This record gives sequence, structure tokens and C-alpha cells, in this order.
Amino acid sequence: QNIADNWDSIVGSILATHSCPVNKKGKTLFIDADHPVFANDIIMMKKIIITKIKEILMNDDIHDLKVDIKKDINRRSK
Repeated sequence: QNIADNWDSIVGSILATHSCPVNKKGKTLFIDADHPVFANDIIMMKKIIITKIKEILMNDDIHDLKVDIKKDINRRSK
């Protein structure tokens, strides 16, 4: 199990449609969002998202999120 495979469960279906985790460096998870509104939602939900990653994946390795806005995000196909 990894964060990308569980992204829908972590952030919800709407945010998962407009964002995707792309990289992890150290304890920071980097996320791409396709619009500033969704990037802002992720930033505002940072503590909730980090908590859900810990709960769902039993992963205590993420302590921060950074969001980049990209028009075409590389969503994982379902």
C-alpha cells in the first residue's frame, strides 16, 4: 500500500480527482493540484490529511505537505 493508491480514501473523491501525490522528500509529501482552489483546500486540510495517512497506511513518516499547481496533473488511472 502506498499514498497514491489510497489518495481517494485520504482526501476524498473530489480532491482526489483534482490532485495527486507526486513525490516524497524527507518527511514532506509533494502534491500536484490542477487548480488554486483545490491546492488551497489541501493546504487548509494539511493536519487532517497527515492524520489520515498515519491512520490508513500506518505511516508516521509524513510531517508536512507542499502543493504545486499544474494544469495537467498525472492522475493514477483507476
